[in-house]
Amino acid sequence: EEHRAADVTLEEDDSGVSLDMRLEAAYPEEAGLQELRRTLRFVRKPHAEVILADRFAMRGERDAVVTMPLYTPAEVNTDMPDMLLVQTDSNALAVSYDSNRLSVAVQEVALTDGQLRGCWGEKLNKIVFSTRAKRTEGSYELRFTPA
Repeated sequence: EEHRAADVTLEEDDSGVSLDMRLEAAYPEEAGLQELRRTLRFVRKPHAEVILADRFAMRGERDAVVTMPLYTPAEVNTDMPDMLLVQTDSNALAVSYDSNRLSVAVQEVALTDGQLRGCWGEKLNKIVFSTRAKRTEGSYELRFTPA
């Protein structure tokens, strides 16, 4: 029962689907999370998008920079303000974020495992979103839309 989501709820209506969960128990005690609530909203109308929203609080007076890594085999363009463009040969995905709340870095990760290389290629790009300042609590949002 360790390291799992709790209070998971799913709601659906004509405009989309929302998945809400508490994730603090999914992290080790030394992470210092009192609360981490994540909501994923799959929006159908008026335009298709996925919204990932996190709200966090640290235990006690502990300040922390919160990071969220995402991985992709696609190329990542960071030239636009408040947006990443994840580009494959035939499709693109825009990832919008508030640069006043989050910084972003992209790191290339070489794959050495043969099975992983067979599926993903020689490398992945690791996108790391980080809160701009150490905080005891906060929130942020990522919006994923077709580009």
